Order: sequence, then C-alpha cells, then structure tokens
Amino acid sequence: MKYRIKVLGKEYEVEVDEVYKNVFEVVVNGKRAIIKLE
Repeated sequence: MKYRIKVLGKEYEVEVDEVYKNVFEVVVNGKRAIIKLE
C-alpha cells in the first residue's frame, strides 16, 4: 500500500508491503528497510 503523509510540514511517500507473515518491506522516499514485528 502506498501513502503520502505530512509530518511537521515535511511530506513523505511511504510504501508498505508484507513480505512474509509479520515481515514488511517499507520504503520511505526511496529508502528501503525490512521490518519484523514480534
């Protein structure tokens, strides 16, 4: 899912995809991270 958010006047483009159960690939303004929720 893609989102466009604004925080303290700065705009961010955020994309979140579930890769595996509780593992997400998150991209914020082109910077990619893998996040695991426990």
